This record gives sequence, structure tokens and C-alpha cells, in this order.
Amino acid sequence: SASASASASGKGAAWSGGNSSRVMANGYGSQGQAGAKASLMAMTHAALQNRLLRRSSVEAVLAQRAKAGVNPTPLNDGILALYSDCVGLFVRLKVESAYCVAQILEITQNPEAAYQFGNGTTNLHLLVSFDTDKTLARLSYISDGPDITQAEYRTWTAKRDVNGLLYTLPAPEENLQRLNTFL
Repeated sequence: SASASASASGKGAAWSGGNSSRVMANGYGSQGQAGAKASLMAMTHAALQNRLLRRSSVEAVLAQRAKAGVNPTPLNDGILALYSDCVGLFVRLKVESAYCVAQILEITQNPEAAYQFGNGTTNLHLLVSFDTDKTLARLSYISDGPDITQAEYRTWTAKRDVNGLLYTLPAPEENLQRLNTFL
């Protein structure tokens, strides 16, 4: 459920995947420290909101796969869209008793960790950062609720401003628009 908490038990979990070259550890990686940091520092509340991925969008992508009768193992257009367009977008996750803004660093699959999501099951997880550590989160932890609040934005910018975020180059707004075509 959306109210499930992304727990600290996922912190430091091993991960691997195709987009890992985009991941920055406080600003280093294939996209360059200066460009990624500048993009992140320039993120206004509206720009962040325009890159907010909602649970309903992810459910729609996965529902397209199920509707087409696609076996859950092979990658199809919806899964490829998640892999190619989600990295760098932002989500709201409930952590303990509050929502926080987190950036998607990677999409991972773990066949041994399948769980209920939407109208079926999935083994997809997000590798996200809302501080200086990586956390694996189920797709069901993504909020489908209201926009990013001013308080959530202030908390995120406070961490950003003191270099307290593990981050990647922010995704262009068009990535979210492509994902929303599945709605």
C-alpha cells in the first residue's frame, strides 16, 4: 500500500543495472559533476513538481503489459519506458511518518522479491535517494497523492544545499510526459 514505509532496512542494499552510469555520488559520473549539480541546484518547486512520478503512472505502464498478455519476464515497451524514462525523475515516498522527496537512481528487478502492485505482482524496485544513502523501495511505496508540499520542498532543498544528497542528472520533463501516455 502507499502508506507502507520505505524502511531503513533497504539502505545499502546491493544493486546493479543498465542505467548505473548515470548515477552520481554527490555529483560524479558520466554526465559530469558540474552539469548535474547545476541542474539540481536550479530545481525550483515547479520544476521538481513537473518531474514527479506518481504511482498511478507506474501502475498504468505495468497494466499495459498485463493487458497485452505479455509474460512478466521479458521486457516490453512499458518496462523499457520505466527503465529509460524513470531515472532522474522524483517520487514522494512515505518514510516512517512523513513523506519525502526522493530521486530515482535506478530501476532494478529481483525475482525473489515479488510483491503485490496494482492488479498483479511485480519484482521491480526503485533505487532512490532522499539523502546521502541509497534505498530500495517497492513501487507501491510511491505516493499517488497531492503535489509536493512547500515543507517537503524546503526539506529537500535544505539537503541539496548542504550537499546532503546522492543524485543523478535530473530527467527532462518530457520523460514524465512519455510515461503518462500509458494513462
